[in-house]
Amino acid sequence: MKTSERVLEILEKSAGSCISGEELAKTLDISRNSVWKAVQTLIGEGFEIEAAPHRGYRFASCNDIISKSAIAEAIDPDKRSFFEIEIRESVTSTNTVLKELASNGEREGHVLIALSQTAGKGRVGRSFYSPKGSGVYFSLLLRPALSPNDTALITCVAAVALCLALKETLSVDTCIKWVNDVYFKNKKICGILTEASLDLNFNSVEYAVLGVGINIYPPEGGFPSDIQEVAGSLVSVRRPFAQSRIIGRFLSEFYTLYFDFDPYKISSIYRKFNFTTGKKIDVISKGAKRPATALAIDDRCRLIVRYEDTGEQDILHAGEISIRHSKEGEDSEGR
Repeated sequence: MKTSERVLEILEKSAGSCISGEELAKTLDISRNSVWKAVQTLIGEGFEIEAAPHRGYRFASCNDIISKSAIAEAIDPDKRSFFEIEIRESVTSTNTVLKELASNGEREGHVLIALSQTAGKGRVGRSFYSPKGSGVYFSLLLRPALSPNDTALITCVAAVALCLALKETLSVDTCIKWVNDVYFKNKKICGILTEASLDLNFNSVEYAVLGVGINIYPPEGGFPSDIQEVAGSLVSVRRPFAQSRIIGRFLSEFYTLYFDFDPYKISSIYRKFNFTTGKKIDVISKGAKRPATALAIDDRCRLIVRYEDTGEQDILHAGEISIRHSKEGEDSEGR
């Protein structure tokens, strides 16, 4: 661990209190000059650290910089060793980069976090807007001992884990639009994309990369015009360690459901957060829309629908839907 990272870890744990340079130097067994250089490095990376004469250094309470130590602190102690955290300034797409690492033998549990993405990936070939400072963008590498059919549930596990994590960290109530979009106050605040490499000879999964993008704060200048009616954010005022804590709590919640893999339990929790059932929807396939009613979510998190043109029922394993707004103006996009 770099000296600056070691200094940051101590300052984070003592947020709000001053620590003298002498105390930091003694704790880390380094010179006071090395402490000063480490603090300057952290300030250069965007951390707000106050220096008070004769009192020392204090980690400003408004800091919400993503850091390994803050993420680790938010993960349950017995789960931390599974995860290997890597943070990069900017990547094309965390999913794209992590798939390359997976192909080269990277271990399960590797988490790649980017402060921004230049080509964030969404579903069905769409992009995911990923500016620096407003959201968290990360991917998790998995090597699941699951069948391809069960692996499809990983996306649902992630959606549930995120709703639980946001409740814990920000005290907000979010909900899920089938299959993988998380909503808050009628706006989409998270997209989830799972990509897998299959071994067709053994009908097994070589690896799966789970990508998560969350809009925490409103982006500077607002969302682009093509998504501003749909996209939203969770909070308007920056909160200390919020981004790191959200990532850490998500990883803990995901770990529990992933390693205690029970499709019936997963679907039961998933249904509690899902707001799609009972809604009038359009099932979208190859650009065409087919009106239907969302009837229920089954024990594999599949969506049961009834088409309006024929009255026949169908079970959607995956795909894309849109929810039609009611004429009465009632809430049709979640709470």
